[in-house]
Amino acid sequence: MVALSFIMSTARDDFPIIADRALHLFEPTARSLMKQTCKDFELVVVDALKPRRAEWWPLRLVDFPVQHISPKPGSWVDRGYWGVCAGFNTGLVHARGKYICVIGDCSEFTPDAVEVALWHLERGRRPAFG
Repeated sequence: MVALSFIMSTARDDFPIIADRALHLFEPTARSLMKQTCKDFELVVVDALKPRRAEWWPLRLVDFPVQHISPKPGSWVDRGYWGVCAGFNTGLVHARGKYICVIGDCSEFTPDAVEVALWHLERGRRPAFG
């Protein structure tokens, strides 16, 4: 079991960030998680709209555990509506961490974010990422 599970529910397609076409949507998140001083975490990515290629970049190049969960079938997805909140709930089912943190699909963290969060969580405090 890992100490911390990051759950990221996303309905976005595999595309670069509009302002910088050379930067993939998930790159800031992947890079900042790879730089963490504490590696006791996993990333649970839940697609909320449509199945995504399992080999999408950059999450296939990371050095931490990543679970990729395809969207659950249902009337919302069948009609093309995304279910981001439902994706977070699905992520909870698959998360293996002692603690859970919900993040956005273009999040970026300081290198000590996991370490600081775990320090606070072990003392019964609620850390804030931001």
